[in-house]
Amino acid sequence: MRNWCCTATSSARRFAAVLPLAGTLLLAGCTNLFFYPMRQQVLDPQEMGLAKRDVALRAADGVQLFAWHLQAQRPRGVVCFFHGNAENISTHIVNVAWLPEAGYDVLLVDYRGYGASQGKATFPEVFDDVRAGLDWCLARGHEAGVPVFALGQSLGAALLLEAVAADPYRDELAAVVADSGFSSYRRIARDALSGSWLLWPLQYPLSWLVTGKHAPEQAVRRLGELPLLVMHSKDDEVVPYAHGLRIFAAAGSSRCFLATRGPHNAALGPRGPQREAARGALLAFLAEAAGARASGRPAACAAPLLDQPPD
Repeated sequence: MRNWCCTATSSARRFAAVLPLAGTLLLAGCTNLFFYPMRQQVLDPQEMGLAKRDVALRAADGVQLFAWHLQAQRPRGVVCFFHGNAENISTHIVNVAWLPEAGYDVLLVDYRGYGASQGKATFPEVFDDVRAGLDWCLARGHEAGVPVFALGQSLGAALLLEAVAADPYRDELAAVVADSGFSSYRRIARDALSGSWLLWPLQYPLSWLVTGKHAPEQAVRRLGELPLLVMHSKDDEVVPYAHGLRIFAAAGSSRCFLATRGPHNAALGPRGPQREAARGALLAFLAEAAGARASGRPAACAAPLLDQPPD
């Protein structure tokens, strides 16, 4: 069996490495450098003791996508999971492998060009991949009679917020979780450029070559009353903490914030320094959102979740 704990932050390291490289190529206006896919499978859910089945999805343009359905014995909900920009679901699985034991089915979707999914990841087509995953999860939730939640990490959070902001998802989902997300593609490119002494003077003019569309801080304004949990680590070395604060500040009234610690994308994984607290807070949020939806009342934020911007 592979030592799956060691893969928890590997994609974060790749994201950190590829962003400065992207800075040298921004003159080409290549927003697609946000994608860093891997075909190789690293971890097998069954070797991790998880019940899973392979799922074939089809995007709106006909591209075949690959996903894993992790099955809980008695599901109380379905979590639709969208990973970050590097590798594929076989490494990001460590961040959600604990959810079936907690009573949640999980669908992990590989975008086009990632893992066993066909095609090549490009904007805006990748949003169709997110929608295909959401459609499957909503159908599964309807079949099982349980609420459906969506969780995105890093790039996955950015893609998810834009997709959910459109009908019908904001009305049909019970809640959305954005973990380690960036507030805009242009701003995260600027942050990457500012880390290079060579490109620092050009960070503003070069960042304008990255798309200003689909910014998560704009998308959250269109979520309405859909409960939103924003999670972000104060120690994030890839997507600075300020990005999470910007997303939270732009969101509507039904919002909660969880400040975490540790590397990028690691709060819920096996190497998260406060993983049990972060997992407990997430489970409490999901339960509260489900209860609020069932009773028709607004969802509330219970400690350690905050309903106001943190200091």
